[in-house]
Amino acid sequence: MPQKVGLLVSEELLNELDLRYPPRPPNPHDSEREIWMKAGERRLVEVLRAKFNEANENIFNVHG
Repeated sequence: MPQKVGLLVSEELLNELDLRYPPRPPNPHDSEREIWMKAGERRLVEVLRAKFNEANENIFNVHG
């Protein structure tokens, strides 16, 4: 089941999410809520990237 998420995500989508939600340090002018929301957005991108990589590694290991 965890690999299924990785199979549903494309590299193009991940690249777009990376552009929209890049890793960056918190802005001291942001509210605590904004900081947590931005951290959550970025965390989701990282989790999706990890699932994508895991699914593709498994595909290459099975077929390679």
